[in-house]
Amino acid sequence: MSYWLGIDVGSTCVSAAICRVGREPEPVALGSGAAGSGVVSAEVCAGADGKLVVGAPTGDQVVRGFVGRVGDEVPMVVGGVPYSAAGVLALVVRWVVDRVAVGAGGPA
Repeated sequence: MSYWLGIDVGSTCVSAAICRVGREPEPVALGSGAAGSGVVSAEVCAGADGKLVVGAPTGDQVVRGFVGRVGDEVPMVVGGVPYSAAGVLALVVRWVVDRVAVGAGGPA
């Protein structure tokens, strides 16, 4: 069943909702755990394997405030690797899109 996806990447939290024809919008649980949480922290960190992890800050390689820095040419360094703020934002949006597609049975 097709749906529209709305994503809100704020300065502190990330949330999403889907809307299907003839239905009210439904928030999507992005967090982990048995019940899941509707929102995750707008934070990105380097995982043990060097890949970026969204919403699960660990250690001191955490990037916050990237939304407000979109357009700033100074890179944000995560795990020793420089990223643009727009690149970090794109990574977060892609993570949400992929996570929602799994739960909703396909892409928006």
